[in-house]
Amino acid sequence: MEKFVEVAMTYSEQEIKKAVSFFVLSIQKMKKYFLAVYIILAVAIIWILTSDIHIILSPLLMILGYLFFYVYYQRPCDNYVKYYQKRKSSTYKFTDKNISVTCEDFQSVISWSFYKKAYETPTAFLLLDDNKSIYIFPKVFFKKEERALLASLINNNISDFEQFS
Repeated sequence: MEKFVEVAMTYSEQEIKKAVSFFVLSIQKMKKYFLAVYIILAVAIIWILTSDIHIILSPLLMILGYLFFYVYYQRPCDNYVKYYQKRKSSTYKFTDKNISVTCEDFQSVISWSFYKKAYETPTAFLLLDDNKSIYIFPKVFFKKEERALLASLINNNISDFEQFS
């Protein structure tokens, strides 16, 4: 008898942002880069404010800090939110062989080999393909036993699977 997990999902903005935030800050370890950039910016702004060139450089540094935040955090979050909001409601069936997706306007079957990496975060399962696109499956849609079975299916089919508590 084939083991499978079947679940219907309607993504919310909050669930997507939690998953992408965890990926950017904890998995890609961008948290330390954000901290480093903002410490450097703070020191530079203090130095600029104590010198005569503060009128031009102070706003410029603040803009650069915001651009760093926007490019490496805000834009990825916004793009994933838009993508998943377009999908509206989807039904996924995870089996030993593949993942089938059924939406209002399409149906697809994806082999596990399509995914190269997988992560289990405190709030979601994340699958990554060759292009490093993230496929988000929030845990709130799964019962406890379904989460365990899905983790087992991912572990059996994706060699690079990392779990975070």
